Amino acid sequence: MKGEFHIHTTASDGVLEVEEVLEYVSGKEEYIAITDHDILDNSYKAKAIASRYNLKAVVGVEVSTYNNHENVHILGYFNDNSDTREIEEVLKVIRVNRVKRLYLIRDKLIEYFNIEIDVDRLLKLSTITRGSIGREIVRKYPEYSIEDVFDTMIGVDSPAYVPSTKISSKEAIDLIHRCNGKAVLAHPTLLKKNDPEEIIKLGVDGIEARYPLNKEGQEEEYRALADKYHLFVSGGSDFHAHNDHRHGELLSTTIEDEDLERFLKEVL
Repeated sequence: MKGEFHIHTTASDGVLEVEEVLEYVSGKEEYIAITDHDILDNSYKAKAIASRYNLKAVVGVEVSTYNNHENVHILGYFNDNSDTREIEEVLKVIRVNRVKRLYLIRDKLIEYFNIEIDVDRLLKLSTITRGSIGREIVRKYPEYSIEDVFDTMIGVDSPAYVPSTKISSKEAIDLIHRCNGKAVLAHPTLLKKNDPEEIIKLGVDGIEARYPLNKEGQEEEYRALADKYHLFVSGGSDFHAHNDHRHGELLSTTIEDEDLERFLKEVL
């Protein structure tokens, strides 16, 4: 059996609808989790219709948090005994702040790059991320690639970068636990200002040891941390779009065998 537990859809900054994701992976793996940024809607939808595609879906979300002056993403997974009403209220506030950030980024793109984005088009999205904004720039200005946009315009320390208002990593972990969920440190390889062990000590239950952008030896490093702190191992492609070099391809990164059994035992 195989499963991947980090996938984005059109509810945040992915390009595929839930049904398109499920159809694509049907017959190739058994378990899946939609983990959109700061919204649970499409993950619940996936759980409701997964059986049509011979799949089993775990409800998940990727929460945007902040620790030590850096973005830290925490994955939350929930079972049938979870009550997600509290976290959903917090996520609504985060999404409102993302809209406020959109206007700030819009103004900076005009000021520094003479680029105007279609704000009304972006406002139709449930969650507006920098990935969403980047794709809108590329749509209107095809001379740029998404890599160009992040490297020179809206990436961290770029002229049009604006951080979104986030809760602390500790607050998110505690919130997930209050909702009877499990908290997982997402893609530790992307951390620059935080040591993964620092985040682990905040109380996560698992670590995303399998990730498509891991450098050589990092999976083994993260598995060693999992053993040290008695965490379960998670993994996923972090799929957003096909041929997206900033994330993995759908089905490229899964967990299986003992990893999958432990994940399901802990989460479900």
